[in-house]
Amino acid sequence: MKARTARSLLVCALIAGIIGVSVGSGVDAATDFAAPVFRFQWESVERNTPNFWGPLVNASPGMREPYTEAAGGTRLVQYFDKARMELAGQNTVTNGLLTVELKTGKMQVGDNAFEQRLPATIGVAGDPGQAGPTYADLAKRPEHVPQVAGAVLTTTFSEGAFTESNIVPTDPQLALVQYVTDPGGRFGQYVPRAFWDYLNALPLPWQSVLGFPISPAFGTQLAVGSTMRPVFIQAFERRVLTYTPGNPAGFTVEFGNIGQHYQQWRYNQTSPAPTTPPRPVVTNAGIAGADALFATGVNNLTAKNSSVFPLGAATGTAYDEMLTFQPFETGSMFYLKSSRVIYVLSKTGVQLSAYPDTWNEGDPNGDLTPGPRANTYAPKRGFGKVWRDNTVVQQALGYATADEQPYTGKVQFFDRGLLIDDPANGLVWALNVVVNVWDNAPR
Repeated sequence: MKARTARSLLVCALIAGIIGVSVGSGVDAATDFAAPVFRFQWESVERNTPNFWGPLVNASPGMREPYTEAAGGTRLVQYFDKARMELAGQNTVTNGLLTVELKTGKMQVGDNAFEQRLPATIGVAGDPGQAGPTYADLAKRPEHVPQVAGAVLTTTFSEGAFTESNIVPTDPQLALVQYVTDPGGRFGQYVPRAFWDYLNALPLPWQSVLGFPISPAFGTQLAVGSTMRPVFIQAFERRVLTYTPGNPAGFTVEFGNIGQHYQQWRYNQTSPAPTTPPRPVVTNAGIAGADALFATGVNNLTAKNSSVFPLGAATGTAYDEMLTFQPFETGSMFYLKSSRVIYVLSKTGVQLSAYPDTWNEGDPNGDLTPGPRANTYAPKRGFGKVWRDNTVVQQALGYATADEQPYTGKVQFFDRGLLIDDPANGLVWALNVVVNVWDNAPR
């Protein structure tokens, strides 16, 4: 099966034909469906689930867009508020991985052909034109987060950056109730109850509609109808979900207007590649797209045939992360502030495990205390809480051998894990969160 077709929603109808086709930017409103099969797909769902696609009056006319495998090299598409319909065969409609394209800037023009553009600097949700999270910002969030006990939604977006709040939401709809991953382990995300209930009430299998979740859920403040409201967002491969507690009943959870956004990006946003050449990347049999910063470390890991590989393909570029490192007698800990995740790296037993940071300022054990042996210490703060609450961590790591060391360093996420730069110790750390192993090598 072709890659594009395999990852798209397939809907068959009894009739096919083409009407109302235009060529160009598609800014005019539609007066009819561009193909009877588009009407069939729209009517089969929209009547019972309003705003599944969005009203016809908001749709574009039919348009022909380049696609390598299509007859004549172009295919018929039509944009709706919530998605794009693509005529992939006489009776077959597909819906693209629009979120992925907007986030990465890789516009798909064939089953295995892409045109590199700038990622979309269009707001994911809320009224247009405000300073909220954009699709380009989604690349800053990991596509795979570890499955840990007691995970809570604490990520927020404000003033152009993702941060972690110490406040645990009290709204039961924001409880993280389901961990979703794909068979290959590339994606892994917790889904809040509001979204999970909505997904399972859809008239079609939700994974065929949205694909897998590719970002953690997060909260922000956005203008909705000119009124500032809290909005919670989670990105999936094909669509985006929003939860707005202040909306009327039945409309608290909605699909984002990704069809509108994609059309705007494709036809109106400046699209050439960056004027400065991109940083070179490192690719070998075990990793693809690693930032050049990690080149020496990756090559050294490859040379020793590290079991941490394969990490797979990069899911975003390397970014500056606020990290904390602490060495222990038989291992170490890393803390990533943006996700409030603590990684426990042991030299014995289960080599890699992850825990949420649930320690808050004012909680007990905020200071380092001496251990039973010279130059050993019981860890403090978040590291200390994980260490004290989990006997297996104490057994795996022993005592700390130095105080925790906060620093700002580069982190890059991949299908199966992440790379962490550690300039102070002259190392690159590689963490494979799928098979729970880690390794390091000189940087």
